[in-house]
Amino acid sequence: MPASWTSRGSVLIRLARQHFAFYRGYLDGLDLRLLAERYPGGELIAHRKDLGTSSGKALLGWITEHLVIEAERCGQRSAARVLRLQPLQVVLANQHGSLPTLAEFQEERDPYHMYSEGELLELFELEYPGRTGRAERIAQRNRRLRRRQEAVLQLIESRVKLEPALDDPVTAWIDSGLANHLVKADITTLGQLHSAIESHGFHWYRKVPRIGVKAARHITSWLLLPNTGKALGVTISARGTTPPRKIHGQQIGQITKGLDVLPLERLVLPDSLNGLTGTNRGAVPSIQAANDIEAIEAWLLKMKPGSHTARACRKEAERFLLWCVLEAQKPFSSAGPTDVQAYLHFLSHLGRLSANAWGLEHRLSQESWLGPRGVDRWSVRWRPFEGPLAVASLRAAMSLLKSLMSYLYASGYLRSDPFAEAIITLNPAVAPGRGKRQRKPVLHDEWEAAWSYMQSQPVSPQLQRVKVILLLLKETGCRLQRLASLRRDSLARDGRDWYLQVAADNMHPRKILLSEGLHDALLINFRYRGFHVLDSVPSSAPLVTALPKNLGAYEEVEGLSGARIYKVLKDYFAKVADEIGLHNVDLACRLRQISADSFLRSE
Repeated sequence: MPASWTSRGSVLIRLARQHFAFYRGYLDGLDLRLLAERYPGGELIAHRKDLGTSSGKALLGWITEHLVIEAERCGQRSAARVLRLQPLQVVLANQHGSLPTLAEFQEERDPYHMYSEGELLELFELEYPGRTGRAERIAQRNRRLRRRQEAVLQLIESRVKLEPALDDPVTAWIDSGLANHLVKADITTLGQLHSAIESHGFHWYRKVPRIGVKAARHITSWLLLPNTGKALGVTISARGTTPPRKIHGQQIGQITKGLDVLPLERLVLPDSLNGLTGTNRGAVPSIQAANDIEAIEAWLLKMKPGSHTARACRKEAERFLLWCVLEAQKPFSSAGPTDVQAYLHFLSHLGRLSANAWGLEHRLSQESWLGPRGVDRWSVRWRPFEGPLAVASLRAAMSLLKSLMSYLYASGYLRSDPFAEAIITLNPAVAPGRGKRQRKPVLHDEWEAAWSYMQSQPVSPQLQRVKVILLLLKETGCRLQRLASLRRDSLARDGRDWYLQVAADNMHPRKILLSEGLHDALLINFRYRGFHVLDSVPSSAPLVTALPKNLGAYEEVEGLSGARIYKVLKDYFAKVADEIGLHNVDLACRLRQISADSFLRSE
């Protein structure tokens, strides 16, 4: 049995019902590639040069081997060899040359299969008199062989467990190498595997170290098979099969909506809470908004779509709206100055009180509001908060909400601005000086360790990308979102010198002289994509790029998000820490604590 699932084209290690269907199709002479697509162990995989065979042949060999093993377990050792036999071909010859096979004769005389096998033999005898004796004997032999093979298959099928169950361990069905990675990520049963896919969505495999996109698609393909879904009693929703950016239309409609701790686009409010009867509603608003959600969306339309500002504004408006309807049990447009102070009190204590202390003051539990980081908005695990808010986060939340209320008041949607009269004071529990985290800059020995490790490693696109990120952070000192937004058109030449223009909030762009090291790092990085000088790089190309698919070939340059840059950076410093941890534990610990904030400067 091959050690790797890629060599056999199946992530499964146990015979399932689709494998028997695949094998019956093979015995009936169907094309292996079509069978592999119809009854997958996973999706078709590419040809492997070291095997020189298709995934269909590899899967057939694996199924045959397991069928023989199961036949011997069923006490049918002598009958096991029957499964390896193939039907004989009917080929006759006469003095005029070769006669057609029965299959070729049928294709020519009876393409629509209107005749039975006996009638077809009679037609063959009429056209080729005296030549059907051997053909008939071979046809009878093939029929007997097929009946014996079917009997063995039915016996094995009746004694082998073909249907998985939610409480089955993943090690009982999935390749041991993949299953071990799942177990290390606390996914031990098929039920937990289904829950992980539903919770994390299409990119669930990113939560499991060393599980790649190809293996994840094979696993998902098996779970999506009708027989598998029927046996498990569950299916995978569109959230688990479709990338988040492609979830639109009917797929969004299939996701649960209602009155609960849900994202703004999934929130459905009754008439008593949607703002139609809000006590602070204006008479004639200048915006097209019939309810509170539409009023918030009108404010969000003023932001640049997809920008960091738009996401921050949506997040804070969403949080306050949910607090109003679920905790205060009043419409958003009924909130007054006392509600603003109550909401600030809510934010100050969220995640900092015990369950009993929290329950004395609030309707919903803290767990209803708090969730893990990085969860997709369509996931059932989504929550509006990820943990206690720091002082800066509280001030930012109040500032954005004040901007929202000011806009709605100016547009006439609200009769008064509740933030104009509210007295906003920070709770002592989160006041400055009480656990405020100070940003720690990168020290000289930490930078030297990271740079020395890079110089000791072989040159690769991955390492070159890290080099670009480190030098950009060191020379610009900007945040990750701004770093991800830097493009080729941010670079400008002045004689022999190159400059980088970095935008700053409420200020003119900063002009930074590009060091020779950063210039060379960017140039080498773009050479992996076929661009040999910076002037030839498209103006819209990001400076922090994704890894190239084909080295040296011209291709569209894709960038990384701020979150992805953060992970690349943390992974690199973790590798450096592992390298030097044996002889310098203190430095290794400090390296693991470095983040992008360690490079920040005042913008």
